[in-house]
Amino acid sequence: MLPWQELGLQPFDPWGNHFTYHLDTNFHDPITCFTPTTGNLTVRQDSSTGTVLAANLVAVVTSHGKNREGRILPTPAGPTNYITRQAVNAAIATPGETENTNNDALYVTNSGDDQLFYLSPL
Repeated sequence: MLPWQELGLQPFDPWGNHFTYHLDTNFHDPITCFTPTTGNLTVRQDSSTGTVLAANLVAVVTSHGKNREGRILPTPAGPTNYITRQAVNAAIATPGETENTNNDALYVTNSGDDQLFYLSPL
């Protein structure tokens, strides 16, 4: 879940879902986060083999859209698993929506109703 308060943003997208984000591991450490010159996240068009739209990204923020596939559930799942992600329904979700929730370094723009926002290094 995106740290929306720290960023001065609203907590939810227009459909009432929390934004999710992926911060590249090179930028996790607050002491050395300005040392790396590139990240390892990539955004492609259409599929995992589509045209690269942006590479070497620091972070990708996702709005999971009206169909909510892959969203963070609004209620805690307990003290050992506080935040949970809704499982993607293969009957509804596009392959891109599934790609955008699998926790790897690749994101896809043509992904159903997901909206992606991404940051490149300074």
